Amino acid sequence: MIAACVAEARRLEAVFSLCRPDSALCRLNRDATLEAPPADLLRLLSECREMHDLTSGAFDPTVQQLWNLYASHFSRADADPAGPGSARIAAALAHVGWK
Repeated sequence: MIAACVAEARRLEAVFSLCRPDSALCRLNRDATLEAPPADLLRLLSECREMHDLTSGAFDPTVQQLWNLYASHFSRADADPAGPGSARIAAALAHVGWK
């Protein structure tokens, strides 16, 4: 039973991990496309579309680059409390927006 749970956790990490550059989600974020995406990811994206529509766009699963920008900025000891510069924010926002 434990081995099956570990195997399932590994399978899900291979699909959804934001820490593994080879995960399906990281590849989708990086490449903006996936050849033969996993069924679990397709189901999740379908749910994301529904939540996006139900919230009139307030829920947007495409914010990862903006999130990474702020996380990277504020993790530095010398971070400007005003946040990242406007050019960096604009560059990240160019990749945000469920389509």
